[in-house]
Amino acid sequence: MRIRIRTSISEMFSTFLDVTNDFNLKKFTWITDYQLKSNMDSMMKKNPDKNDEEYWSKYWLKKAISEQDILARKHLNSYLEETCFWAAISVENKLNRYNKLIWSMIDLIQIAREMTCYPEFFFKISDLYDNSKVKNYASIALKNYLLAVVNKHNNLNRYSEWGILRNITKKTLINTLREVGFNEPKLSSLILAWKAFNAIYIPKKIPGYASSRLKIPTSEEFNSMADYYNKQQSLNYSMNKSVNISDIKYLLKSCIQAVRQSNKIEFPSILESNNLEVISSLPDQSFNFNDSEEYLELRIVLEEKLGTLPDEAKKIFILYYGLAMSQTEMSKILGFQQYQISRKLKRYEQTFLKVIVNWSQINKSLQSDKLREFSRLLDEWLTNYFKNNFYELLTTILIQELDDEIPILLYYYGASNSVELVAGRFNISKFEVLERVKKVKKILQEKLHIWIQTTLEIDFDSLKSVKVNKSIAALVEEWLSIAPYAAFQIE
Repeated sequence: MRIRIRTSISEMFSTFLDVTNDFNLKKFTWITDYQLKSNMDSMMKKNPDKNDEEYWSKYWLKKAISEQDILARKHLNSYLEETCFWAAISVENKLNRYNKLIWSMIDLIQIAREMTCYPEFFFKISDLYDNSKVKNYASIALKNYLLAVVNKHNNLNRYSEWGILRNITKKTLINTLREVGFNEPKLSSLILAWKAFNAIYIPKKIPGYASSRLKIPTSEEFNSMADYYNKQQSLNYSMNKSVNISDIKYLLKSCIQAVRQSNKIEFPSILESNNLEVISSLPDQSFNFNDSEEYLELRIVLEEKLGTLPDEAKKIFILYYGLAMSQTEMSKILGFQQYQISRKLKRYEQTFLKVIVNWSQINKSLQSDKLREFSRLLDEWLTNYFKNNFYELLTTILIQELDDEIPILLYYYGASNSVELVAGRFNISKFEVLERVKKVKKILQEKLHIWIQTTLEIDFDSLKSVKVNKSIAALVEEWLSIAPYAAFQIE
């Protein structure tokens, strides 16, 4: 697939790739937007000494963000067309290698284009305007975004039935149910059953196994779901039929079947999020080991090995890498001496290092100098892996239980605005902003606390461990500061 490189400044800011032609031509052409061309030519005549693409890219970027200028956004969209193209090529090549691609190249270009319509999405750092090239910065963000979108779709196939219900959003579920033919009043019954499921069910999987493979709810949980359903539906006179455990199971199975039948979970559309104005950049939480295509197979092998470890190992890894707890604190919680925790941790880490060495000998891909670094890289990978399990859980809780607070969090954390600016944006007091953020933190911490207690079968309350609570609070605060708010579907 080829494109002609644009050479003139006017063309760079006024033309778009024609992706409507036959894909088999293997070459895209450029189409001129004459309104943009006329405006660009006029601006260059007024500034004859400005004949540098970086100057104009930053000029239109500043104007697009600070003045919300529509024409400036279009100029910027035009300029980033090549970036969208190469980002799509990169993602296509990466995913084709592992047979994970579900969209065509044109689809990927269109998805990337949608992101460029909102430069706030990835241009949030103020000193970017002076120190970085616009295309270079956008290229990283676009690749991350495309991979996030594709992974969201690919994830459907790895979900268990109950994992689907925990990870799908209300809006997507409604659209899916309508797509497969459900109408009122059945539609409302299905959505209420889904709400009951998410209100009652607590995931029981320990990070280290696939977090999407969740166990079936217990009989007690199904009974509580039916009670929740009946209490909620009593408030709606159009839904006055009580349900029992069999009924709630049937409704939930209907939801799962509908999602499976649709065979897709819609990626979050920026354009459909009418109440989004400032969007944060997607955080790149990985490091060079995780980014490398060369080591994708190795990462898969490590994750498989992780699934074979005993529960004790997973508990230690969760507390040490996921919650960043000290070995001394872990010894109090797990009932071991500190030196025993240290030995166990080292022994389980050695298990992974042996896997890495064996894999490198078979594949002959790792040089000796790289092997010397793998102790450090393994530490980073384990931290990234176990923290991401917590991040997934926090994301689910926020979207399903605190979705009304996402706009404020996005503007406060995602855009790094002051309390005063957030209060002005939403026409509320500074006190209310702080109280709503405080409420979100409290709920997330409580849910995380319950999940950890249930999953690890550890009674933190009896220990009254201030350090444990601080570790949970620190994790929540860290996640709020880097959460990909732009990828959340806001209704």
